[in-house]
Amino acid sequence: MMANNENSVFLNLKEYFRYLGSIPTSRNLLEGGAVLNAGHIMMCGNLGKSSRVIEIFGLCLQTSALSSDPHEIMGKIIINEETAIISAFTCSCKAGLGGSCKHISAILLECTRLYKFNVFDV
Repeated sequence: MMANNENSVFLNLKEYFRYLGSIPTSRNLLEGGAVLNAGHIMMCGNLGKSSRVIEIFGLCLQTSALSSDPHEIMGKIIINEETAIISAFTCSCKAGLGGSCKHISAILLECTRLYKFNVFDV
């Protein structure tokens, strides 16, 4: 966890690896990084905050059918004191119900790179 100030929390790579149950050479991590680096994430954002739960929604191009409807990724990141904990992600792809497909990996990697979650007192 890296905090820029006392009211900010970043999603760290340790939590990313823990949630996906992966090591740096795991297929979902390698392919997720490739999806992100290829620019296939069309959208990734926060649907709103409910106390300390961040609801993430993302759209990702289908790698094998770029002109088809994008995959929809949804999930939650829970802010617990000074940590961000990944919880319950799903994707509309065939492997997405397991919560660790390459599209989910790409969205979560995007979150580690770009998003700082502000922590508000509840």
